[in-house]
Amino acid sequence: MESLTRSALYEAALGNREGIAESAGTYFLTLCSVSTPVTVPEPKSATLQRFRFFFTKQQENGRDSYWLQFGYFRTAEEATKWRDLLRRVYPAAAIRNLAPRDGSRQAPTLEDTLSEFRDSAWQ
Repeated sequence: MESLTRSALYEAALGNREGIAESAGTYFLTLCSVSTPVTVPEPKSATLQRFRFFFTKQQENGRDSYWLQFGYFRTAEEATKWRDLLRRVYPAAAIRNLAPRDGSRQAPTLEDTLSEFRDSAWQ
């Protein structure tokens, strides 16, 4: 498997500049499971500043499981592009869609994301 540096990922994503000022979407990526959440620094690259890394928590077999997430994307196509790019580092990366409950185009809050995952099992 090819290993990419963070700067190489930034360079590969440079084509993703259009619409940065628009509102975020409801698509996001599940990158990997983690044993415990850690602090993830805010992206410094202009290309990545509209995205955020965040964690979700889910009960599995009576234990808490944590997942590293990356988003949000306006379209499935944009999410697919990033998934394909990030699979070099996160081979199990998967696209998720958290549809807004009120019909708005605002990105869901972390609380929305957590409550959505607490209520449903996903694989």
